[in-house]
Amino acid sequence: MKDGYTKTAMVLQNLDATDRHWLLEQLQAEDRARVTAVLAQLTEAGPIDDQRVAAAIASRESDRKVAQQAVVADTDQRLLMRAKLEDIEPMLADEPDWIVALLLAHSDWPWAPAFLERQTVETVERLSTLSQQLSAVVKPRVTAEIVRVCITRLPQVRPAPVTHGSFASLLAGIRQRPADTHATDTRT
Repeated sequence: MKDGYTKTAMVLQNLDATDRHWLLEQLQAEDRARVTAVLAQLTEAGPIDDQRVAAAIASRESDRKVAQQAVVADTDQRLLMRAKLEDIEPMLADEPDWIVALLLAHSDWPWAPAFLERQTVETVERLSTLSQQLSAVVKPRVTAEIVRVCITRLPQVRPAPVTHGSFASLLAGIRQRPADTHATDTRT
């Protein structure tokens, strides 16, 4: 699939230089730079009579962007995996439930069991409901951005003990606790 910059460059490539220049000037600086870079690639490749060549260029550019995004997302996730509960709790204390729910549903965080143990059953239920509702409609890019912002708010990332368990299994365990053993909600 071609990205918008490649599609735009391919259309602009077939225009008169004056028209191409005028249209490029109408774009914002970042968009203009990206389209111009793709235009340079297309020009370097020479006249394109075969759409397969154009598709290959578009695919190469798109693959590069996807690979860069995957590296950043993986790095962010690893940093948040290593975070300790004492860093996570204050970071999430003032966040709305929907942010916390998306973050918890995004991965099996090592700190999640301890975090959820400190919440009331009502809070855990709310987070569970929200995670189910939002996970189906929120784009992965939004969740990745939430993870990225969380990383910037951590004071220092230190190794945390590795534990296993999904949000769903943790929720089931909390639901089975006797009512008098529920902790107080640290987020209120």
